[in-house]
Amino acid sequence: MNHPFKYIVYIIFLLLFVVFVSSCEDTVTDFKIKSQPSKIVLNGLLEPDSIIKVHLHKSAGIDELLLNTAIENAEVELFENSIYIGTLNHTGYGYYAMDNVYPKAGSTYRIEAHVDKIGMAWGETTIPKTPELNEIVTTYRYNVPERGCSGCGLTNRFNMEIKTEVEPGELYFLAISAMGYRYLIEYGTPECEELYNSEYDYYYNDCVFPEADTLGLFPQMIEIATNDKRNTFLKSSWNSGMKSYWLSYFDYEELGLKQYFSNEHFRNEALTINIDIVSSRLYNNEGSKFDLLVYRYDENYYKFLLSLARRNEAEDFLFTEKVSIYSNVENGLGVLGSASGTVVTVEYDVEKFTQTSLYDVIDLD
Repeated sequence: MNHPFKYIVYIIFLLLFVVFVSSCEDTVTDFKIKSQPSKIVLNGLLEPDSIIKVHLHKSAGIDELLLNTAIENAEVELFENSIYIGTLNHTGYGYYAMDNVYPKAGSTYRIEAHVDKIGMAWGETTIPKTPELNEIVTTYRYNVPERGCSGCGLTNRFNMEIKTEVEPGELYFLAISAMGYRYLIEYGTPECEELYNSEYDYYYNDCVFPEADTLGLFPQMIEIATNDKRNTFLKSSWNSGMKSYWLSYFDYEELGLKQYFSNEHFRNEALTINIDIVSSRLYNNEGSKFDLLVYRYDENYYKFLLSLARRNEAEDFLFTEKVSIYSNVENGLGVLGSASGTVVTVEYDVEKFTQTSLYDVIDLD
């Protein structure tokens, strides 16, 4: 997430840099690019409720075209707790999967990819246990100023204090998001009529979409806000793809679609996390409840996503040291990670946002 003060410092350093380099230019005429051998890039996220599936492609140098890099002739083997399970089948476009095999929490999985003329690369991950939530304490907050936004007015909040069961000294990586639902009218097959515009001499289609008899529920991500010190990075709603991960700052409230937390520096404390849902973020939500999604990641996948956030921040500042993307794939690139998740339905009262502050406890027992 970008902050105004970073841009001020950035512009000052940029002007100094331009003045400096303009006085010492030199032309390089004998620069040669040394080709590097291709490596296997293995990526996969294993979850207990999904079949085992990974993607393979080969790396390409800066002087090579990034076309047809998917690996379609690999032998991909699966091991569970060091015991050979079988071979994954190629399903197209570099994807390999094994039907009817679901990862088990607490088990360690190793995937080896053998590719002719490249070699063998492998990754390993231990499926984390499903996060255990003791309770969710909710508080209705009113007329709260938007932190970090000088021109914004007051808003109402639905605060959630999420208490998680953690063993003393246990390292924990969580991702929290919220999902609401709204109804959409499902349209049938369009009925089109070809018409002629005599003034401009062209034909065009005039189509109508008859409404269906039923309504469809459409899921939508709800932005959540937090300035919890355990929040390390987040997935922003304003960007897409790999550019959507940003670092968090303790003195600045972060707003995004998903927040990533760690107790790395708070191992001796109970893992209690605070997040807010701004009342205006629920404007499309149907009913008076939403789903809270809590995922626990293994350390490998968490570090991979964190490295994406650090890289995005580094790219926005000229003099920041280059950040390498984290990989746990031996003799190759990519990441093999795992996650386990749980979903809790949270109820709220829209009318309470206009009343005095109230206090509720949702007991998960």
